[in-house]
Amino acid sequence: MKFDGNRFCSPLCSITHPLLKEKYQIRLTYLNVLADFIEKYASKDMFSQAAFETYKAAFMFDGSEFEQIDRGKTTATFKNLLKFRFRLFKYYSFRYVLLCDLIMLTCPNDKSKAALITGEIKSVVKISKNSVEDLYALLFEGQSSDKTWSLAEYHLECWNKNKSFKQLPEKKIMISSNMSSGKSTLINAIVGKRINRSMNEACTTKLHIINDKAFEDNYIYEYDYTLNMNADIVTLMENNPKNKSNFVFVASYFRFSGEKKSRVCLVDSPGVNNSLDKTQEEIKRLIVSQSFEVFVYVINGEYIGTTDDLTYLQYIQPNLSRKNFFCH
Repeated sequence: MKFDGNRFCSPLCSITHPLLKEKYQIRLTYLNVLADFIEKYASKDMFSQAAFETYKAAFMFDGSEFEQIDRGKTTATFKNLLKFRFRLFKYYSFRYVLLCDLIMLTCPNDKSKAALITGEIKSVVKISKNSVEDLYALLFEGQSSDKTWSLAEYHLECWNKNKSFKQLPEKKIMISSNMSSGKSTLINAIVGKRINRSMNEACTTKLHIINDKAFEDNYIYEYDYTLNMNADIVTLMENNPKNKSNFVFVASYFRFSGEKKSRVCLVDSPGVNNSLDKTQEEIKRLIVSQSFEVFVYVINGEYIGTTDDLTYLQYIQPNLSRKNFFCH
């Protein structure tokens, strides 16, 4: 499937998810409902599958493992499970939260598929049919409503933040240097988390495309042959040898202060003064072939004006006549 960069940068609504306060059996049943819809509407979608794995880890915080409920494959059995789910909550139903979760996990950019999911929930929830339809319209058409969306306020806040964030212009910043310059340390400082390795060696072999997210969800995503939406430090520090492309994609909320007027994308390029590496010329050509607005060159403060710096800048400068160029 084609890699969807916008969807890759969409945070998960998990930090204050109302289900986290519920008992184990309720969380387990909710996950099973999500699993059914994802299997039906997004069985081959890597974003949906990776997001669901992250949800399972978040909901099973007490060490329990997710158990697939044996309910057969019939429509009647599926509907009975949904009915049980909603009867369990009675007045405090999670029907609005469920609709938001399903749309965000399976089809945030697919209005027609979201309409099918909305219709399926309406067929089970005999009361509140109009409210469910109104919530769908609020998400995709921006129709105003004076209704109170019980327990779904956090999800709606996340949806609106993400929608506004995606409307901002993107600013792509290429950050490059020779090895041992402090480039990775600078990037980690900008993001506010340890994203890249900071070692005195040639540790980066690909372009790392590091995207900002609309809000903090406490997850770092990485797409490096496979998609991991809860990447730990080990995953981030190692490149997957199965990835034969020149790119690794990372998404995390950037914790720098101030109003965000653009969607910042940092492009971390490999150090290029390793004379023993025959791929250096190819890396240089890859760097100058990319589309970006700003080029930041990082210089090691202890070794200013080295031959390696001069050689690299003489190669780069003619190709950046129309770019903003900064030395750090």
